[in-house]
Amino acid sequence: MLSMRLLCCLAVLACLSGCAVSVHPLYTNDVLVSEPALAGTWEAVAGADGKPRNISLTFRKCENENGKAVPGSYDLEMVRGTKVSLWKAYLVKLDDDLYLDMCPSKVVVKPQTYPEFMLRLHMICRLTVAQDKLTIHYRHDMGRLFRAIKKEQIAHIRRGEQVVFT
Repeated sequence: MLSMRLLCCLAVLACLSGCAVSVHPLYTNDVLVSEPALAGTWEAVAGADGKPRNISLTFRKCENENGKAVPGSYDLEMVRGTKVSLWKAYLVKLDDDLYLDMCPSKVVVKPQTYPEFMLRLHMICRLTVAQDKLTIHYRHDMGRLFRAIKKEQIAHIRRGEQVVFT
């Protein structure tokens, strides 16, 4: 009986250690792309509202155990003031647009720091990299992704205003 409980506990822990496998994923590995201009540190000048931001993003290419770059895979360090958060980020090309799928590397221990990321949930944004400028488009400027969702081309469920990819 004890071994069955131990086995169940280990199974639950294994499930909680990473992201859940999706029945209908937003993308597959064949659409992951690398963007050489993305690697490095980006400092925020201003938000969409024109107010100054104290945010920096550092993208580092992920490598496999042989030291080779993993296509479309980045380690992302986000610094907001004195708060640092670590993310896994995947760069996806859908049609002509680039999307960044980000997931916290660790569950946040202090919920008052980043309450929206207490769980390892994904955040998806569209981005453009042109010359020395990185532009991240959240929610209101997601173009093709939202049109595909509205046309039911991407499997999902709705929870109020939220779209959940299953």
